[in-house]
Amino acid sequence: MSTVDVCATEKLPPGERRLVNVDGRSIAVLNVEGEYFAVENDCCHLGGPVGTGKISREIVADPPDTGERIEERISENPTIACPWHG
Repeated sequence: MSTVDVCATEKLPPGERRLVNVDGRSIAVLNVEGEYFAVENDCCHLGGPVGTGKISREIVADPPDTGERIEERISENPTIACPWHG
């Protein structure tokens, strides 16, 4: 795995993102609440600009062991949605 310098951390504050080109591929670098992520900017469905999409916490449904009601919770992991089709 190679390392690519994008910018100084103070130049990418929480909630901001930056698109960079790495070996001919568009990569979105995001600061989500002080944690940095990099994702390929091309949606696998239609090639949309994933890196410009909405970031949120996903809802996770945990199947119960007892057959009772499914428990839902908000994941700790941020999720990004393609702005073309969600």
